[in-house]
Amino acid sequence: MRRYLSTLLAILLFLGAVLPAATAAEFTTEPLIAAGGSHTVALRSDGTVWAWGANHQGQLGNSIESFQSHCTPVQVQNISNVIDISAGVQHTVALRNDGTVWAWGLNFYEQLGGYSSEPRQIQSLSNITNIAAGRLHNVVLRNDGTVWAWGVNRYGQLGDGTSGSSWSDELEDWVANDRPLPVQVLGPGGVGHLSLSEDTLAVFPFSDVPRTHWARGAVTFSYEHSLMQGTGGSSFAPDTTLSRAMVVTILHRLAGEPPATSYPASTFSDVPPGQWFSDAIAWASHHEIVFGTGDGHFAPHADVTREQFATMLHRYAMVTGFSVAVSEGFNLTISPDYSQISTWANEPMRWAGYNRLVTGTDTQGTLNPNGNATRAQCATILQRFVGVME
Repeated sequence: MRRYLSTLLAILLFLGAVLPAATAAEFTTEPLIAAGGSHTVALRSDGTVWAWGANHQGQLGNSIESFQSHCTPVQVQNISNVIDISAGVQHTVALRNDGTVWAWGLNFYEQLGGYSSEPRQIQSLSNITNIAAGRLHNVVLRNDGTVWAWGVNRYGQLGDGTSGSSWSDELEDWVANDRPLPVQVLGPGGVGHLSLSEDTLAVFPFSDVPRTHWARGAVTFSYEHSLMQGTGGSSFAPDTTLSRAMVVTILHRLAGEPPATSYPASTFSDVPPGQWFSDAIAWASHHEIVFGTGDGHFAPHADVTREQFATMLHRYAMVTGFSVAVSEGFNLTISPDYSQISTWANEPMRWAGYNRLVTGTDTQGTLNPNGNATRAQCATILQRFVGVME
């Protein structure tokens, strides 16, 4: 493992040294690297693709070089906004952010759907979320959970129920079962079609949380586990604050959304029945996870501070039977703003710190207990909290 990490670090340092500096652009993606049989491909964070190594089959995607090999990276021509790459023996496949698939290089076995030394779009494919290049074939995953493949099929690797070659009555000859166009992979035993989800795969819908966002993993987790939703359209609004009603609704979902018949209705004057948060507040109030703000009010739209959020999670853990014990040796007072924690939040914040639910907002370990919790911070804390409960 140490040797592998050292090699990967060397490659990344090499890329930073030899690739031109990225220009400022709105589009960003996660940098990736892929190794083919005798060529290497790299995806920059600006969505451009670079390649080096052998090019005798056009696998570098740079036709103007007349199939000349390169020992330093050259940019693949006529493709942008790429979010994923994969390399076969002598061909390359790329996925753009619009869900289309592009390929270039060797096509003797129809793995490109047509020869090209420059990226060409694979027709009939759309809404693709994942790609993989085999030695001489390709496989992709659509957002509806279906799997599609094309290329050489000697061993049945395309999964369409055929392999090798078959007899054609029309041509009166044996015909190879290689596929120049994608075919859908069949289900187990050849019954129906393979699906990698019970319904459809959850496609990450939030354009304001790119792959490079620090909370992308946590937002994905919270969305896929139906704990948090967007704020409208393709927006998650990661930097906006979280309201009391939002937090209670999230905890209600985490508890499996107990039916309203299992607890009394809310008595808060500002929580009328029929609102999107009404049942959740009634449930949380009944279990003393939350209390009102005085005078019979709950203030559902008021912002939640970080110490308030920690306190709600602490109470939820106690109600659901999870341990809230903290080691006697754990000391939260080393945080520079520890004294700003409210007295009623001391125990919950210490518990949250002990379980690393709250880790500070800077390198100094500043807790910012009275600062408003953002949606991105909430998603991150939720992911850690679920991990602790498991």
